[in-house]
Amino acid sequence: MSITKHRRELLVNPLFWTASHLDTFGCSFQHVPTKAPRQSIVIQASATVNQKTNDTEVLSRSAVPSVKFNILSRFLRDDENVFNQHGKGPKFFFAGQPVHRPHFTIFFHCTSTGNINQDGPFLGYLDYLDVTAIRARKLAPSGIPTHSQNAIGARIFAKKLSGVTPQEWTEDPYFICVLLSIAQLQRRLSKNPPARSFSPRLIVVNRDDREFVYLYEARFTFEFLEMLDKPTSVMASTNGPIMYQRKIPFRPFESFPARVRAETLASATVDNVNTEKRAVKRPIQHEGDQGRNVKQKP
Repeated sequence: MSITKHRRELLVNPLFWTASHLDTFGCSFQHVPTKAPRQSIVIQASATVNQKTNDTEVLSRSAVPSVKFNILSRFLRDDENVFNQHGKGPKFFFAGQPVHRPHFTIFFHCTSTGNINQDGPFLGYLDYLDVTAIRARKLAPSGIPTHSQNAIGARIFAKKLSGVTPQEWTEDPYFICVLLSIAQLQRRLSKNPPARSFSPRLIVVNRDDREFVYLYEARFTFEFLEMLDKPTSVMASTNGPIMYQRKIPFRPFESFPARVRAETLASATVDNVNTEKRAVKRPIQHEGDQGRNVKQKP
């Protein structure tokens, strides 16, 4: 992997990242099984359970983003010892500069003093409709709606959109940008001595998928994040992160709230990181501070 050689390629809007950008990061997707089996959580019937069951069914069927977010947010914050706050997701930084702000929500825990618990889990929430809609809007010809009858413009738009649309939406390269923005936030919050690695998580919903929500997790080393901050530094034998994907089924509806909370807390990287051979080293060469003042291409 060489960020240095392909630094300019990463200056494009992350919404337009493709499989080649994943190769630049040395990143890959890997499906792993869920931690909480569907029938492992015993739920006793009650009015509250019935309401949550109904809410889960609405969550699985609704195409309205606000409905999906509000229901899943209630489920995630049911135990305030884990997540008691949420807000706009942080910016993604490259070469020391903020170059993009992903459109997502981040869940975290604040202490009684109002400070963010840096050791607690950080979970992003992303509605895939936002990704596809914003991506299409940015590619649309200026001043011409995407549904325009302009045949030539429509063909150009369709070709551009096809070029940045992943074959499998569940492996959209944009997800790594969101996870990286969370990991960078964790790094900024990390006290001295800073943590050596960060494992942010991202839950993704898609109105076209009524069977599952998707949970992603990646382990980013301090050195990997340092390389993004200083892309002109040459890193030796640095392997990119693996993005672990878990599919959390909505059914059975009555146990979904407990299962989705359990999955967001269970780490996929703990069981896999020891089997991965990683050789991460500090920078061995510097080319000054060039690349710090970068600007994102339109």
